[in-house]
Amino acid sequence: MIRAFFSAGRSTTPHLLLHLFWAVLWLGLWLSIWVIRHQHAEMLTLESLAVTPVGGALIAASLLLFFAAYFKAHCFSLPFILSMHVLAALILIDTPPLLSSDVYLYAARGRLLSFYGLNPYIYPPNTIWFDPIIAHVYPGWLEQVQPYGPMWSSISALLCRLAGNDIEQTVRFFQIFGFFGSLTCLWAGYQMSVARCQNEPNPARLRRHFYLIAANPLLLIEAVNNAHNDVWMLGFVLLALQSVARRNYKLLVCYLVLASLIKAPALVLLPIALVFLVRLPKTKTPSLLYTLGLPILVAILIIYPFTDSLQTLDGMRLVTGIDKQFAAFLGTPIVFAYYLWRVSGYEMISAEGALLLGRCLFLFAYIFLLFERKLGIHHKCELAL
Repeated sequence: MIRAFFSAGRSTTPHLLLHLFWAVLWLGLWLSIWVIRHQHAEMLTLESLAVTPVGGALIAASLLLFFAAYFKAHCFSLPFILSMHVLAALILIDTPPLLSSDVYLYAARGRLLSFYGLNPYIYPPNTIWFDPIIAHVYPGWLEQVQPYGPMWSSISALLCRLAGNDIEQTVRFFQIFGFFGSLTCLWAGYQMSVARCQNEPNPARLRRHFYLIAANPLLLIEAVNNAHNDVWMLGFVLLALQSVARRNYKLLVCYLVLASLIKAPALVLLPIALVFLVRLPKTKTPSLLYTLGLPILVAILIIYPFTDSLQTLDGMRLVTGIDKQFAAFLGTPIVFAYYLWRVSGYEMISAEGALLLGRCLFLFAYIFLLFERKLGIHHKCELAL
């Protein structure tokens, strides 16, 4: 499979100058972020995002670079795209957190369990108010018990135990773990693309699909630098999807259970997966051992250490309000339009509003790239570039 990755990634023509040009721009972007963040401690944080032109310029540059290079992504080899992803990740691992301080909250709950033996589903972070990590946690989260799954609680505790009392080292361990999560997403996405192109080989399409995940600046920042646990939930969901794409359904439910044990919203996919398996022909349906036995065993082993009392479930219930999340999702375009209207009138918006605006721009760019071929835009943009 690894040999196939390198052979499928070779371009028919060298395109050495194009590779070099994009590599210089790509590394220049991340090194600029690294220098600014190290020299100016308050720059490029969520609180200053809306009031720093430098932060806005870097976000715009990353979006423009990602968007423009997509139309030449079929010229890039897969190993080259992967190497650029890895280099950017290494720079971000050595960069203090950008845009979010959630990693310190993960560490606080991890230390609560690993150093003090307290159940994070019962005791909030402010229980250990004397711990040095608490000074870095956003005050609004100090009274909230763990809202994430028990698998993430165990992983957080393990990372904190390995890092010891060094806060900077603890953050770096979470960032490294997030980097492996981004590689998991890349691998699963690559497998899905290979399965899709199996009947109709299309190396150019394969490279573009791989580029969309590997070169996404927002994914790199959120997954690696901010070490958000969403990347591992997404990674397991993508592994489930690639098992469907490859028609190998044995671990489908198990992957979704693991994703749910990281973060509860993935639970909504489990009934869909079970209905899908029931509707399969009997010759293709995996045995009950794989469909139900293994996922149930995995869930019991991971959840059992935290079952001190019914109180344990209070934290996880905070993120299972599907109706509220659905309403927030539907309201996002309205909020985006409102912020866009305010910015067009040169009004100052909050840091949270600016962050939402930036994320929505990436979302709309992705939607455009998914439908640009049907709109007949791709060929015109290739000629223009």
